[in-house]
Amino acid sequence: MGESARYAAVYTGLSVDEEDRAMDVYRMPSASFDADLCGAAEKGVTVRLHDTDANRTDLEALADRMPSPAEPGGANARPGGSLGVMNGPERVVASRAGAYDR
Repeated sequence: MGESARYAAVYTGLSVDEEDRAMDVYRMPSASFDADLCGAAEKGVTVRLHDTDANRTDLEALADRMPSPAEPGGANARPGGSLGVMNGPERVVASRAGAYDR
């Protein structure tokens, strides 16, 4: 796909499903990203695309603003020691997903 910065504005993250020879790619909708990604996938690998509302850079900037568990106001400071942890990109994934086989 060329330079990694080319799609920084739309890329959110990915996960690999080795058992099903597939990868789930989380990204803001982009026809050119989708075409380049699916064109670069190895034959036999399923690419499942998931829409998000934010790119990885924005999510990392938001995470950097959150206090760590050891800081005052962090997760460990909550009554009862409960951890208010939000799992990564699942929070911003839209319900629509497409799967593309090569």
